[in-house]
Amino acid sequence: MSRAIQYAVLVAMVSLLGTYFYLNAYKVEITQRHYDNFHHGKAALEVELHHGDEILLTHHLRSSDLFDATAKHQLSFYQIGPALYQEIKEHAQEVRLLVNGKQTPYLLGEQGKALKLIWGDRKLVLVQQGDMRTIAANAWRDNVSRKGVVECYGEALCRSIRISGEGWGNLDGPYLDNEENIIKRGMPRGRWLYGPTSKIVIESRIATEIIMAINVLGLVEGMEMGFRGPLLGLKPMPVKPYDPPYGGLPLHPQARLLKVALRPGANTIDLSFSRWHRPNSWEQRPLAAYMTALKVKAAQTPQTGRSSP
Repeated sequence: MSRAIQYAVLVAMVSLLGTYFYLNAYKVEITQRHYDNFHHGKAALEVELHHGDEILLTHHLRSSDLFDATAKHQLSFYQIGPALYQEIKEHAQEVRLLVNGKQTPYLLGEQGKALKLIWGDRKLVLVQQGDMRTIAANAWRDNVSRKGVVECYGEALCRSIRISGEGWGNLDGPYLDNEENIIKRGMPRGRWLYGPTSKIVIESRIATEIIMAINVLGLVEGMEMGFRGPLLGLKPMPVKPYDPPYGGLPLHPQARLLKVALRPGANTIDLSFSRWHRPNSWEQRPLAAYMTALKVKAAQTPQTGRSSP
């Protein structure tokens, strides 16, 4: 190969490499931000409450590993003086919330002896100075009231059935993005399903037809999930991509919609997984998929929902 050709090839390779780095430069910044969030925790929020031109409250709100009953809001507490508490309460409809200097939509209301301020993924509970009993009561209430992943819709149906499982892990999550354990890092509320098979068991007092929707995050890419049981129909549902936090598990969402014929007694639906984690010293459970929702309603008359036992 002549020197001219070698030079041309070298120039082309350098150009391609430069183009690659230029097109992917933004990923470096994103990765660095994810790493900083993991290593140091997300930056604290500057929270302000305004009434007219007056600043009622300024608070440096850090991340919290407590969550409310919905498992969607980080739960934090802040103690304020009785005069300020009363002023915020009296002007609850007129107060403006600024987060990092930006006006933010919110919900604000009083429950018992606490003012609850909710926006985005945050819930800030304001209590009067020294009222540790109210803090403890609210933290306990949110913890025991937190819903699981199984939800039943329709009062008549929900009184007639009970849903349980075999090959399910304990109810878990949610966790912050900087959780040390990578299996838990940034995970939502859910239950692990174990491979190669898990079961959904529905004990029914009546013969009826139901619609069941199940959402999972598969552990292994390309995992196929099979269903066997008294099924009248089965189809996939659209899902949103899962964006893991820095160092978190790159999970793969799937969703299915099933029509099931129930008979009186125990009705079993077998879930099979084509791929799952083989237990080792690092993780001894045969993890296959993380179930984030299992919703059931009557096939004929959908109604408002409540948590199933």
